[in-house]
Amino acid sequence: RMRLGGISSEVDLDQLHCTRLTAQFAGLIRKYRGKFVLTRKCRDMLAQKNNGGIYLALFKAYTTQFNWSYRDRYPEAPIVQHSLSSICSPCHCGTAVPGVIFNPFL
Repeated sequence: RMRLGGISSEVDLDQLHCTRLTAQFAGLIRKYRGKFVLTRKCRDMLAQKNNGGIYLALFKAYTTQFNWSYRDRYPEAPIVQHSLSSICSPCHCGTAVPGVIFNPFL
């Protein structure tokens, strides 16, 4: 195994590890014969240049499936985590009114 700057595995680099977990939760990657490969869902979105769909899948997975306390080691607070996705969902679910800018922080 090669060790580069104190990093010898994915778990040593928190950002990479959490990104991989989130991509798996979003159904964008899966493990096949010991290696990670793109799922058909992800390949289709890439072929259609649907970067917004990929971002939305990652956002939904990170706010609804990924356990934030896994990263910061604070006690779980699901109300905080799930409120973010419900606050931001009108922007992404297609129900936003055209021409109206939705800002949940006002």
